[in-house]
Amino acid sequence: ELAALPAPQIGFNYLGRFTATADERQPGPWQPVGGLDGGVDPRMPASHTLEISAVVQDLAGGPVLALTLSWPEELLDADAVEELAGTWTAMLSGLVAHTDGGDAGGHTPSDFPLTDISQHELDEFEKTAKKTARKGPK
Repeated sequence: ELAALPAPQIGFNYLGRFTATADERQPGPWQPVGGLDGGVDPRMPASHTLEISAVVQDLAGGPVLALTLSWPEELLDADAVEELAGTWTAMLSGLVAHTDGGDAGGHTPSDFPLTDISQHELDEFEKTAKKTARKGPK
Protein backbone atom coordinates (compact mmCIF):
# COMPACT_ATOMS: atom_id res chain seq x y z
CA GLU A 1 0.00 0.00 0.00
CA LEU A 2 2.81 2.42 0.84
CA ALA A 3 4.51 1.83 -2.52
CA ALA A 4 1.39 3.19 -4.27
CA LEU A 5 1.65 6.52 -2.43
CA PRO A 6 3.54 9.46 -3.94
CA ALA A 7 7.19 9.87 -2.94
CA PRO A 8 7.71 12.31 -0.05
CA GLN A 9 9.14 15.70 -1.01
CA ILE A 10 10.76 16.37 2.38
CA GLY A 11 13.14 14.01 4.18
CA PHE A 12 13.54 14.57 7.94
CA ASN A 13 16.28 12.93 9.98
CA TYR A 14 16.37 13.48 13.75
CA LEU A 15 19.92 12.66 14.78
CA GLY A 16 19.32 12.72 18.54
CA ARG A 17 20.14 14.74 21.62
CA PHE A 18 23.70 15.41 22.72
CA THR A 19 25.11 16.88 25.91
CA ALA A 20 27.73 19.56 25.40
CA THR A 21 30.92 19.44 27.40
CA ALA A 22 32.51 22.40 29.21
CA ASP A 23 34.51 23.02 26.06
CA GLU A 24 31.82 22.69 23.40
CA ARG A 25 34.46 22.13 20.71
CA GLN A 26 35.41 18.79 22.31
CA PRO A 27 32.89 15.97 21.83
CA GLY A 28 31.62 14.19 24.93
CA PRO A 29 31.10 10.43 25.22
CA TRP A 30 29.27 8.91 22.24
CA GLN A 31 29.28 12.13 20.23
CA PRO A 32 30.44 12.21 16.65
CA VAL A 33 33.91 13.67 16.24
CA GLY A 34 33.98 16.78 14.05
CA GLY A 35 30.30 17.64 14.43
CA LEU A 36 27.34 16.81 12.26
CA ASP A 37 27.84 19.25 9.42
CA GLY A 38 29.77 17.10 6.97
CA GLY A 39 29.67 17.82 3.25
CA VAL A 40 27.78 15.95 0.57
CA ASP A 41 29.14 15.20 -2.87
CA PRO A 42 27.17 17.50 -5.21
CA ARG A 43 26.95 14.66 -7.76
CA MET A 44 25.02 12.48 -5.29
CA PRO A 45 21.36 12.12 -6.37
CA ALA A 46 18.87 13.86 -4.07
CA SER A 47 16.50 11.57 -2.20
CA HIS A 48 14.07 14.42 -1.54
CA THR A 49 13.43 17.95 -2.75
CA LEU A 50 14.39 19.16 0.74
CA GLU A 51 16.47 17.28 3.33
CA ILE A 52 16.29 18.36 6.99
CA SER A 53 18.63 17.02 9.66
CA ALA A 54 17.97 18.00 13.28
CA VAL A 55 19.91 17.61 16.51
CA VAL A 56 19.23 18.87 20.02
CA GLN A 57 22.28 20.12 21.88
CA ASP A 58 22.10 20.45 25.66
CA LEU A 59 24.07 23.64 26.29
CA ALA A 60 24.68 25.51 29.54
CA GLY A 61 21.82 27.92 28.74
CA GLY A 62 19.39 25.10 27.93
CA PRO A 63 18.63 22.80 25.01
CA VAL A 64 19.03 24.16 21.47
CA LEU A 65 17.48 22.67 18.34
CA ALA A 66 19.90 22.89 15.42
CA LEU A 67 18.69 22.22 11.88
CA THR A 68 20.59 21.66 8.66
CA LEU A 69 18.63 22.08 5.44
CA SER A 70 19.91 20.97 2.05
CA TRP A 71 18.31 20.96 -1.39
CA PRO A 72 19.14 20.78 -5.09
CA GLU A 73 19.49 24.34 -6.37
CA GLU A 74 17.72 23.29 -9.56
CA LEU A 75 14.54 22.48 -7.60
CA LEU A 76 14.39 25.15 -4.88
CA ASP A 77 15.89 28.56 -4.44
CA ALA A 78 17.35 29.86 -1.18
CA ASP A 79 14.49 32.35 -0.69
CA ALA A 80 11.87 29.56 -0.73
CA VAL A 81 13.84 27.48 1.77
CA GLU A 82 14.41 30.54 3.99
CA GLU A 83 10.67 31.29 3.95
CA LEU A 84 9.86 27.69 4.90
CA ALA A 85 12.47 27.74 7.68
CA GLY A 86 11.09 31.03 9.03
CA THR A 87 7.51 29.74 8.99
CA TRP A 88 8.59 26.50 10.69
CA THR A 89 10.52 28.45 13.35
CA ALA A 90 7.46 30.62 14.02
CA MET A 91 5.27 27.51 14.35
CA LEU A 92 7.72 25.83 16.74
CA SER A 93 7.99 29.06 18.79
CA GLY A 94 4.19 29.17 18.97
CA LEU A 95 4.08 25.58 20.24
CA VAL A 96 6.67 26.40 22.90
CA ALA A 97 4.70 29.47 24.00
CA HIS A 98 1.51 27.40 24.14
CA THR A 99 3.06 24.62 26.22
CA ASP A 100 4.55 27.19 28.61
CA GLY A 101 1.06 28.64 29.17
CA GLY A 102 -1.14 27.53 32.05
CA ASP A 103 -3.95 26.28 29.80
CA ALA A 104 -1.82 23.97 27.69
CA GLY A 105 -2.32 20.27 27.50
CA GLY A 106 -4.67 18.28 29.58
CA HIS A 107 -5.71 14.69 29.56
CA THR A 108 -7.70 12.78 26.95
CA PRO A 109 -9.61 9.51 27.38
CA SER A 110 -6.71 7.67 25.73
CA ASP A 111 -4.58 8.56 28.79
CA PHE A 112 -6.82 6.25 30.85
CA PRO A 113 -7.24 3.02 28.87
CA LEU A 114 -8.55 1.06 31.86
CA THR A 115 -11.60 3.32 32.25
CA ASP A 116 -14.52 4.26 30.06
CA ILE A 117 -14.55 8.04 30.42
CA SER A 118 -15.61 10.67 27.89
CA GLN A 119 -13.69 13.86 27.17
CA HIS A 120 -16.55 15.88 28.71
CA GLU A 121 -16.44 13.82 31.94
CA LEU A 122 -12.67 14.16 32.10
CA ASP A 123 -12.84 17.95 31.58
CA GLU A 124 -15.41 18.25 34.37
CA PHE A 125 -13.30 16.10 36.69
CA GLU A 126 -10.20 18.23 36.04
CA LYS A 127 -12.18 21.45 36.54
CA THR A 128 -13.42 20.17 39.92
CA ALA A 129 -9.90 19.06 40.89
CA LYS A 130 -8.52 22.55 40.11
CA LYS A 131 -11.22 24.22 42.21
CA THR A 132 -10.49 21.86 45.10
CA ALA A 133 -6.73 22.47 44.82
CA ARG A 134 -7.23 26.25 44.96
CA LYS A 135 -9.25 25.97 48.18
CA GLY A 136 -6.40 24.10 49.85
CA PRO A 137 -6.57 21.37 52.50
CA LYS A 138 -9.31 21.47 55.15
